[in-house]
Amino acid sequence: MTRVVVQGNYKTGARKRRRTATWACILVAIAACASACSSSSEPSAVTTSAIEAAAASVAPSVASITNVAPVEWTYEDFQSSNFDENSVTIDNKYYPVIPGTRFEYEGSTIEEGKTVPHRITFAVTNLTKRIGGVNTVVVWESDFSEGDLEEDELTFLAQDKMGNVWHMGEYSELWDAGEFLAGRTWWVGNPSGARAGIMMKPDPKPPMPDWSEGFAPAPFFWTDRARVREADQTTTVPTGTFEGVLVIEEFNQEEPNAIQLKYYAPGVGVVRVGWAGPDDSKESLVMVRRDKLTPEKLAELSKGALELEARALSYTTAEPSVMRK
Repeated sequence: MTRVVVQGNYKTGARKRRRTATWACILVAIAACASACSSSSEPSAVTTSAIEAAAASVAPSVASITNVAPVEWTYEDFQSSNFDENSVTIDNKYYPVIPGTRFEYEGSTIEEGKTVPHRITFAVTNLTKRIGGVNTVVVWESDFSEGDLEEDELTFLAQDKMGNVWHMGEYSELWDAGEFLAGRTWWVGNPSGARAGIMMKPDPKPPMPDWSEGFAPAPFFWTDRARVREADQTTTVPTGTFEGVLVIEEFNQEEPNAIQLKYYAPGVGVVRVGWAGPDDSKESLVMVRRDKLTPEKLAELSKGALELEARALSYTTAEPSVMRK
């Protein structure tokens, strides 16, 4: 099958609610250019304009997403001057990002009316990548449905001098039955209008206002936001009972009433994922494993992330990831 690298994004949880529509646009674009790409065994770039044209040609429910009426939501004021040389030291109380830390989550989602097993691995590499004038940490997340890899993603995170953990962009891939189908990427300033957002505040508590986790215009469909739902909660998962848990609601412009719930334990991070409202995927996950990779396994992980990144042809305008010093 022709492999195609395009631009776009998705995200665990909120991304699930948009995945079918956004990837449908991508795959229509792939089909449109397949004959042109078939002579090469290497991935080929598909322009954003091609994706937009594809979106207009597919089902109305997909095309309508690109025409959502604007919502008067504020976005975070990203300034590279708010970061220093410690931007890759992410020690936020609820969102620590430590190289070599690996999490595994298991649960289920609803797909086409059927409950299917769902598993996610989240691992912090030893790589950094400079984006928007800021050094970021490269995190590798893999999404499995019924045991098969569906999505692979590199996410770029950084912490500012105030303790906010910023989401600076990501590279995402779609897989089917062991076959790489397509990749897409965005980061702050690329494409024009894409903005960085905050994944976690330094001291989140209710009833503080919601905040943006980033923004990328259509056809990228990134409008995710977060707000504090509850604080100082207790939750039990297979890896133990956690106290002082912070519960964050995530939602997006296209489906503002479909809520994903993330449970953050102090000093750990996400230990549980749930849902509320009219969320068709009803994604439910619990942390089943958290470990620290050996130096050898961390090196192997980072090498694999570099190989994944190499498929992102649209990275030609960004500096490549490098090993942490």
